[in-house]
Amino acid sequence: MGGIREILVMVLLSVVPELSHEKITYPLWFQRMPYMEGVYFAIGYAPRYTYLSSSFKEAKENLKKNLAYVRGVIIDGELGFLKENTQIAGVGGTIRDTTDTSGIHPVILDSAVCKDFVLVLGATKNAEGWKAHLVKSRPLWYKEIPSSSNFFFAVGTAPLYAYEHDSWLYAEENARYNLAMEIFTKIKALRKYHNETIQGITVESTSVHLRNVQVLARHIDIKNRSVYVLVGIPKK
Repeated sequence: MGGIREILVMVLLSVVPELSHEKITYPLWFQRMPYMEGVYFAIGYAPRYTYLSSSFKEAKENLKKNLAYVRGVIIDGELGFLKENTQIAGVGGTIRDTTDTSGIHPVILDSAVCKDFVLVLGATKNAEGWKAHLVKSRPLWYKEIPSSSNFFFAVGTAPLYAYEHDSWLYAEENARYNLAMEIFTKIKALRKYHNETIQGITVESTSVHLRNVQVLARHIDIKNRSVYVLVGIPKK
């Protein structure tokens, strides 16, 4: 386990080369999260209110919940897809997540004020030297998900909403759901054939208990008005 972080860094570095990026308006630790074995890291979000003290109070509460998601979360539910020949469309479903915030006492490491929201970086315990442990990801990981024999990776995405922090929260949730589906998916399918047309519905379900689900990197695509979040979990 001693070399997990080094393996993680090498995997992410091998995905894409260094590229220029639009003007950065976020702290570096927001784009490239710290990763240290035995420590859980997360970010708390809140709108930027008139009184920043109110914003940071809310962000710290959100941080507690997000740290709980990292420590452990049960994800179960199903999604349906309608298929006609090569065309596939989602028809809805229910995916639920359950976590427990008891015993979570965040240690605040840093904070930042963005355009219309605030960020609080925290951990489950004091993490000396965390700035030296930022994952060295690259901007194009969202186009090609990393692969590793030591980690499961998944990417979550969300539209850029009017309140940007909602986008990031939804993308993190979406990434956890995708990771659950990556680890375990049960598929039920019904097909109907008529002349040369193939119609059918597929239901994909999952039920897993994820532990140590770390957010590793974030990316915003201003042109396409989308945000992306990369999560990873050790396979052992």
